Amino acid sequence: MINKGIVTDPMSDYVLLDLEDGRYNSSVAGKLSFTHGNVVVQTVNGKQTITWNVGNVEKNSKAHLEYYVALKEEYIDGQLYDANERTTLTYKDHQENNKSVDFPIPQVLEVYPYESGILTISKVVTGTDESREFIIRVVGQDTTEEANVIYKSDVILKGGEEVVLEDLPFGKYTVTEVTPMEYTLVSTTVGYSQEELSSGIQIELTKTDEGHSGYVLLTNNFAHVGFFKGSDDVTNYLPATDDVIKNYSVNISGNVKQTTSKAPQDVIMVLDSSGSMADNMSGSSRMSYLKTNAINFIKKLYAHNPESRVSIITFANSANTSITSGGFVKLSDRRSGSWENWYEYLIRSDGGIDDIRASGGTQTDLGLYEARNQLINNPGGNNKSVIVFTDGEPGNNGFDTDNSYYKNGYRVGAEALNQAEFIKGTGWLNNVNNYLRYGNTNYYGHRNDTITNNRSSNNSNEQGNRNRSGNGLGRKIYTIGVTSKQSGMFATLLTNLASPGCYTRVDNPQGMENAFNDIFTSITSMETDVNIRLRYDATKFAVTNSQGGTLGGNDTNAYIEWVDVINEATGEFAINGVEFKTIVANASDLRLTVQGYKDGSITELENPSIVINQVGN
Repeated sequence: MINKGIVTDPMSDYVLLDLEDGRYNSSVAGKLSFTHGNVVVQTVNGKQTITWNVGNVEKNSKAHLEYYVALKEEYIDGQLYDANERTTLTYKDHQENNKSVDFPIPQVLEVYPYESGILTISKVVTGTDESREFIIRVVGQDTTEEANVIYKSDVILKGGEEVVLEDLPFGKYTVTEVTPMEYTLVSTTVGYSQEELSSGIQIELTKTDEGHSGYVLLTNNFAHVGFFKGSDDVTNYLPATDDVIKNYSVNISGNVKQTTSKAPQDVIMVLDSSGSMADNMSGSSRMSYLKTNAINFIKKLYAHNPESRVSIITFANSANTSITSGGFVKLSDRRSGSWENWYEYLIRSDGGIDDIRASGGTQTDLGLYEARNQLINNPGGNNKSVIVFTDGEPGNNGFDTDNSYYKNGYRVGAEALNQAEFIKGTGWLNNVNNYLRYGNTNYYGHRNDTITNNRSSNNSNEQGNRNRSGNGLGRKIYTIGVTSKQSGMFATLLTNLASPGCYTRVDNPQGMENAFNDIFTSITSMETDVNIRLRYDATKFAVTNSQGGTLGGNDTNAYIEWVDVINEATGEFAINGVEFKTIVANASDLRLTVQGYKDGSITELENPSIVINQVGN
């Protein structure tokens, strides 16, 4: 149930919203539709924001808002851009508690349908049967810097002939004729965007449907009294040939930005505090070793970056989040009403983690449910990871078949898989309905779940209406299991709870210490699987040696991309001997940009270097 709901939805800098400022009490045909409340559109500092006053939405009903945005023209380049900035629903729940939920931010892309222009030039001659040739000069210039010539060519046509110039760089094209003696240029006809000049006509070829192609029709009439030119001689301007080509050799280098490896981390530790954690392991209790390793992990995280945040969740018969006050806390922040910061509190011997006691059952699903809830309420920001530690099969009595929810470990395990699926998954997830099988019976997880769309009862084992749907959070889960006395199904469960390759089985103190150390290294290591992109202008330059890279993009957004070129130990990369040549005359100097690229986004590099050497003309 939502009471007094308000959605604040600011547009990103990349899109246009075709709505005027003001209040909308009803839908606008083709532009805006909504089912509840009213919508207010405001522009502040040039940026439009939609405020949807949703009002109240009853349980099991839906509220809907739909509108359309368009990418700004400068971002129509085939790359993904955010359509919105942080969009939040604030409301009061049925107990009048203030709540908020962030919506996922959709991304949009658009690609012009054409990568180059086409220009058709036609010649008509009247008043004579002579097959006289006409020289027509075509010069293309950059639309933003007209002194920059992108194409030059002369074409020779007779009456009734035409030429089609294809694969032209986009720009402004001036078409002029060297008019022979006794012939008069009586008319010009052009198509699409054009401007008539005293010496000819100009047509602009753009990436739009209307402007990517154009035509010029030049009509001459034979006359004995015409304008006599001093000479019919002309210098032909042709596309760049071998004698005007510039060749370049390029070296690039740099390293993964060091702030990547030292960036603050957000870590949720979901720790088993059930009664079996008091069992002996090599002379001390499992709980004693767990607390030592958890404290050491936090010490290393603080040394790594004191701006890191942690959340401690313990689970037994229920989930407990009191150690870190119900959510993430920044290690360097001072605790409210205390002389110490959170780091000092969590690691000291008479508080924080040391206060955890072993008692009760093993409701693994409740621990993961709470972790998922906290992740939903803390989107974006730092890299987020979840560590799950447990020593026991789920439920009060492990994998027994008592139908009571709290006792049946199959149901608890299945529900833990449901929660883990939402934590690890990406995008919108449908039909999340995991089960564990015992004999001929499928046991489904079915705890009430207020952060997915569907509910189910506690005690029935019918599959019923348990399919869940909701947003995947895309976070990594690490699991550690004390498995010396556990069933094979327990190890399988922990493997499936974890992200691929992130489950560790331990049966002694050293194994537990190694597991936590390995997880810390994995979380804080530099990402060396970043691709390297070298961007260039393909309308002026061609790659003659990519040094193993792959060509992509087009026009001014062309690039070479390399994979697996970063040294895993140092984070450095170096690529030498990349070669370019000019493909049009007067192309000016070669300009390049080196970037990191991962998961559809540009990533920062540290100390990027580009050395360009001209090696010939």
